[in-house]
Amino acid sequence: MFRGFYSYIENILNMGRKQKSNIKQSHARVRDLCKELLRRCQTPPEASNTLDYFRSLESVTDNICSFQRNLSIVESTLSGDRKAQLKNLEQKYRDYFQCKISIQDSGNAGFGLRADEPIEKNTRLLHVPAKDMLFLKNLTTPLPTFLEKDPLFSVMDNVALSIATLHELSLGEKSKFKEYISSLPSIYSTLAYLTTDDFAIIEGFPAAELVLSTYRNICRQYGYLYLLFDRMKNETVLPNYMKAFCFKDYQWAISTVMSRNNMIPGNEGGVLCLIPLWDMINHKQGELTTDFDPASQSLVFFAMDSYQKGDEIFMDYGRRTSTEFLLYSGFVPETNRFHKVPIKLGLSRFDKLMALRTQVLEKLKLSSEINISVSSEDESFPPSDLIVFARIFVMNEDELQLTLKANDNTENLLSTVFSDNRIDNEARKFIEGRLNLLVSGYELRLGKNLKSVQVKDQFHEQCVRLCRQDIATLSQCLTAFAQNSH
Repeated sequence: MFRGFYSYIENILNMGRKQKSNIKQSHARVRDLCKELLRRCQTPPEASNTLDYFRSLESVTDNICSFQRNLSIVESTLSGDRKAQLKNLEQKYRDYFQCKISIQDSGNAGFGLRADEPIEKNTRLLHVPAKDMLFLKNLTTPLPTFLEKDPLFSVMDNVALSIATLHELSLGEKSKFKEYISSLPSIYSTLAYLTTDDFAIIEGFPAAELVLSTYRNICRQYGYLYLLFDRMKNETVLPNYMKAFCFKDYQWAISTVMSRNNMIPGNEGGVLCLIPLWDMINHKQGELTTDFDPASQSLVFFAMDSYQKGDEIFMDYGRRTSTEFLLYSGFVPETNRFHKVPIKLGLSRFDKLMALRTQVLEKLKLSSEINISVSSEDESFPPSDLIVFARIFVMNEDELQLTLKANDNTENLLSTVFSDNRIDNEARKFIEGRLNLLVSGYELRLGKNLKSVQVKDQFHEQCVRLCRQDIATLSQCLTAFAQNSH
């Protein structure tokens, strides 16, 4: 009988030892994967190979997540009924509403704020004291002191606030922000959750470079922080979320900060923070109606429009391009008059007059490669740099030599008005031709990209919308130029 009992105990002990061994092996494997992730992030992507580069980062992060299954604090904590949590949030901060307002489900836009009575434009709707905002010096309990001297944490406010947000989440019921943290989404449709299929949509479009750079930075930050926490666990007592430090948790935290942050005045400059209730308001183009009252140390929000009972309340997120909306908020507005499309033009290395053209450009204090951003709302299209570049691009050798030798001013060359001469006529054709090439090229690229995509999600739709806005913007610029330059 005792032999059986001791055998049973031995089996339990063996299972415990095996489990500890597996955990150690998983930590070691994730440590190696983070080193590999940092190694890959050190090499910048080639313009012709961005999709493969993204796929190489995603394969490492997917592998990391496979070793961290069931360890994510976000997945275990934020799995309840969000509507109920939002009711708790609304109840706690009810006194901060200045009118009858409530939280509503706004469909694809997520949750938002609703007017429960008629509200006039410019009415004060909301005030949130700084003491109820989540920022680094207003946490329930302090973060480990070693972070204060860390170069990444101390310089990058968004990284620091992301760790602070995870810190408050880990405190659960003890957090003074528990109602706020519990009301946050458990997952976002933001850049941190980008997939290969999402990136495949924008490959070849202007946004691809910025999107990849931002995703690469997120991967680099995660790899760095994981290895930092791994080193420090032998020197100090770490909170549990730092011991495992799951990629999914950092995805969530950095997405929370990227999509919901605001800056308030502080003693040493701006303070990056998260603001309960205010960050529930969805975007609509209009005017900025958020202010900070130094006397009461509160954020104050005013009605951008007049509202009837049942209307959704909106705010303007500011003058952003649609690319910036995708990067920082995870969505692209249906229309955006502030959207701009970057255009890069350069001299061909196969042009036998390249050196001569470069000399003329340098004389005019211009580079042999120009980077401009164009908008359909820009009445001064094309910009002066593009006009000058086009003129020099179409000059023959004699015209270039004459321009170089001329000591008089170059007023005609720098003019934004086209004349009826050979150079200006050819320059017009050059600009029209380049715009036509860009429009047709992007249309073909989008069609090809859409055919290659397997999975379609909400972020996919935003990427497609951005690409179509790029094409529409360039088409509108082309139409306006054709009408105004002849």
